[in-house]
Amino acid sequence: PEGTWSYARLLDSTTRIAAHLRGRGVEAGTRVGVSLERGPWMLATLLGISAAGGTYVPLDMSYPNDRLAYMAGDSGITLIVGQTGSGAMTACDAAERITLEELLAGPERHGFPSVLGTDLAYIIYTSGSTGRPKGIEVSAANVANFMGWMRDFPVVSEGGRVFLDQAHYSFDLSEYELVGSLATGGRLHAVSSEVAKDYRALFDELAASGVEIWVSTPSFADFCLVDKDFSRELLPELGMFLFCGEELHRTTAHELRRRFPQTRIVNTYGPTES
Repeated sequence: PEGTWSYARLLDSTTRIAAHLRGRGVEAGTRVGVSLERGPWMLATLLGISAAGGTYVPLDMSYPNDRLAYMAGDSGITLIVGQTGSGAMTACDAAERITLEELLAGPERHGFPSVLGTDLAYIIYTSGSTGRPKGIEVSAANVANFMGWMRDFPVVSEGGRVFLDQAHYSFDLSEYELVGSLATGGRLHAVSSEVAKDYRALFDELAASGVEIWVSTPSFADFCLVDKDFSRELLPELGMFLFCGEELHRTTAHELRRRFPQTRIVNTYGPTES
């Protein structure tokens, strides 16, 4: 299917996007906003920005326009790759806005720059619950250290695992599945925002996903636990729940343990701060 990509196709698409971004002047220090639907092209764009030496800034399509405009201005974004009609494409006037199709039809500049450990890989914004959202700058060295840690993580270290890809890329939680899967030859199973809100559609997709590593906030697990069908029978291959982003309540952990008695439950917090 169109939505199923091999590593070879991902590498080819990443290389193409990087060449076109370089043709647009992207280099070390260039901040590039990304506002695309979750899926292979979104992933290839993030990797393409990194390969071109730039810094990616995920702009969630569900955010209000004023928040998107603030993030774009605060982070110094000069180029946004997005979908026509998305909030980021209408709200961020100071940056050049381009669709993925337009980008791939533009000029190319081949050759990849050397990326230093001190170069910024990405900027992730906090929720802003205690004031204005704060942009956290994560360096290439930070990502390399995180990748080394993930490679030794239980279940992940076995390699080739299927990761649930549900978290918005504007949350640092998403780095668990992105880095964890790509660094260990794993597979990402992307769940769209629309499917995630519909129990029946969500459970039908989960049943066919073969997910082995569940990455989400505890509240998303709580959302699923409302339905009695969320159990080992639905996800027989699930080896680990990997939580981040919120407090994991004891009641949630106990109910997961009851329904998934053979699955590890891991509570982590603060990948960006770490």
